[in-house]
Amino acid sequence: MRIFFVTLISLLTFVNVFAGANDKPMFSDDEHMPFDQRGPKKGYYGAADIGFVVDPGIVESNLAINIVNGYRFDEHFAIGIGSGLRSYIEVVVATVPIFIEPKYDFINNTISPFVAMGIGYSFEIIDGFDGAGFFFSPEVGASYTMNQQVTFTFGLGYEYQNLNGAGFDGISLMIGIGL
Repeated sequence: MRIFFVTLISLLTFVNVFAGANDKPMFSDDEHMPFDQRGPKKGYYGAADIGFVVDPGIVESNLAINIVNGYRFDEHFAIGIGSGLRSYIEVVVATVPIFIEPKYDFINNTISPFVAMGIGYSFEIIDGFDGAGFFFSPEVGASYTMNQQVTFTFGLGYEYQNLNGAGFDGISLMIGIGL
């Protein structure tokens, strides 16, 4: 069972590193482009986020990292598959969530509000992937588009993980970059 999960995590990491490779320049001179041509376009997208999950009842915060790869259907709707890492300081637990994340950008502009929802399964990794359970993470935020290929995001959300009957939840604060 442990080999399966390590292989799955390795495969998701490999896809994330190599799927976004293309021959387009990362930064282009699109300051002169019409406003409606800026922003994300149809096709592959990748995103990496880092932040914290804060439980209001516990003073300490917990590290959260996500990597999502997916397909953008148009300038508004995208769906991806993601994996992440959560480190819970108070209870010495580390988890790897694997999830599907639909995302909707309300407007196609330099600054665009969005909603996203990660839903999937989470695996506890300190004790050899023995704990597992439901993962749920709705988020609202805004993205700042530098050009058609680079976007910075800020998100505020809620996160819940259930590992063998024990629930971990809190408010999530994430910053990230999308390509």
